[in-house]
Amino acid sequence: MQIARCSLRCGSSNAFRPQQALRCLFFEQKLPLNFDNARRISTTHPKLQEEERPVVETPPADARIPSESSPIPPSEYIDTASLQGSLQTLRRKNRERLLGQEHASTDDPSPSGGQSKDAKVDDLLPERRWAINKATLPKTTDEPQPQARTNSYKAQKITKRKSKYNAVDPLEYTGMYVRPSIGEANPEQEYPWTKDIPDDLRGMARLDAEIWNFSEYIRPTPAEQATFKAVTEDVQKCAKEYCPDYETEAYGSQSSGLALSTSDIDIRLYDKEHKFSREAPRAKSRNEIFAHIKRLEHQFRFQNSDYIMVRIRQARYPLLSMLHKKTGLDIQIVASNDTSYSNNLIQQYLVDYPYLYANYALIRSLFEIRGLTDVYRGGLGSYSLIMMIMAVIKSKGVTVSGEQGHIRAGGLLAAKRLLDVLQFYAGLDTYETALSLEHPFKVNKHDKLDVSEKQRAEFAEASHLEFLNKLALIDHMQPYLLCLQDPADPLNDLGRKGYGWKHIQTTIKVLRGVITKTMSSSVQQNSKDLKAPAQSIIARAVGPCFKAYEARRAITEAYGQEILDKERAAKEKAVRAADKKAVEAESADI
Repeated sequence: MQIARCSLRCGSSNAFRPQQALRCLFFEQKLPLNFDNARRISTTHPKLQEEERPVVETPPADARIPSESSPIPPSEYIDTASLQGSLQTLRRKNRERLLGQEHASTDDPSPSGGQSKDAKVDDLLPERRWAINKATLPKTTDEPQPQARTNSYKAQKITKRKSKYNAVDPLEYTGMYVRPSIGEANPEQEYPWTKDIPDDLRGMARLDAEIWNFSEYIRPTPAEQATFKAVTEDVQKCAKEYCPDYETEAYGSQSSGLALSTSDIDIRLYDKEHKFSREAPRAKSRNEIFAHIKRLEHQFRFQNSDYIMVRIRQARYPLLSMLHKKTGLDIQIVASNDTSYSNNLIQQYLVDYPYLYANYALIRSLFEIRGLTDVYRGGLGSYSLIMMIMAVIKSKGVTVSGEQGHIRAGGLLAAKRLLDVLQFYAGLDTYETALSLEHPFKVNKHDKLDVSEKQRAEFAEASHLEFLNKLALIDHMQPYLLCLQDPADPLNDLGRKGYGWKHIQTTIKVLRGVITKTMSSSVQQNSKDLKAPAQSIIARAVGPCFKAYEARRAITEAYGQEILDKERAAKEKAVRAADKKAVEAESADI
């Protein structure tokens, strides 16, 4: 027999019907109250009997009032003509019940088992008294009623102004120097990037040489590149098998030319129809592709033993992260928009400014060993870092031909630009300043939604200023955030999620002082003792990465070397087979 589904409804003669009470409140305020549908509330705590009761209307003579034998004694009724009065009554009754429970559980209860005559609310513990007051007192708010919310109120919410509608304190904290996760380095130790540098090279020249050598040290070797390529192709092959309707492509540092030996592998999952779409996917498309991301998670977790720690992470775009079991490489599959424009932009920067990769490799490494590149914990990603460097270079007003000429002439631009970047961000007031890679490069943060006529004229001359003006709105919750306009997407703020900026800036200040002090001391030491061994200038900044990455790079190197050996053996076998066929063909002709 099929069970009928129906909603439960109280059949009591005095059941409380909310719809009846609301109807009486809003539509039938002048009609007599029907006490068949009114809820009676019993009294009362002895200590509170003398309190002033809210005035209620006397029921009409023809109303049916329950008798003394009623299960609930007739005492007091909710006045449905006044919702506020009804709520006050309910809260007072709740307060009576809580006070009765509190004093009934004491060691010296009254003979009647309830509250004694001398008991007071003030006799309770402060914590308990606070909880009772919070549960029973009416909730008040300064926020205007919905009908009173004017356009000015909405503008205040949009601009995030601190007002009585948004009275919150900013999430302030004190920035601290972040030490490397494996401890500080010893400047006197010999590092791979200092082996070929003569000891008599000191000061700015030595810093420049160490930056270039470090970039070559941290750059992926041919074996490591083979590992990256093999793992990327394997992930793409599996993704194509699990989601045949979607395409994949490598993006991020592996495709832009910024890859380090410790970089992760980023793979974009996209629909064929939206391959070149630079806009973020709509909600419907995002939900569809999220279902495919969940399918990939299930397949990689339960059907593929080559990958571990498979999980979906909360991000702007659906994102699947995992770890390659044999090499330990981090892999991310992201359903993002097209990033080819950003990649082309970075590749052009690398060509125009030859020292850019060297500076990026150093800054990225010193952040990474301190955990400041984790975007899920308030750090800054690779793309944000490269644009931070470019913002400083652009603000210097240098030309591409001039920079390349200095490099050819032996100029120490790698060291100079590194110190420029550290000095710029160590003294940047992010409370007041927003940055861009186009002129005027700096604008003041503001709290105004309106645009003046002068600003409109400026927007007409430089279109990026209109978007930068929107990005420069002060976030009163985190007014210290770095505001950096993305040149590939003018409405994208590259620092909006970097809530660890104050730690990042303090770390930059400390390391700038350490590098400058070590560089000057090396010059003084060289003038006193020419035979004294030189110390590494960048050891305090990136020295710990040598120990941190040594074991990991050895695994990646060995895995890639096996791949290269197999490819070399296959090529040699093919060459021998081709030579054998050629010999057989010559002998047949004879």
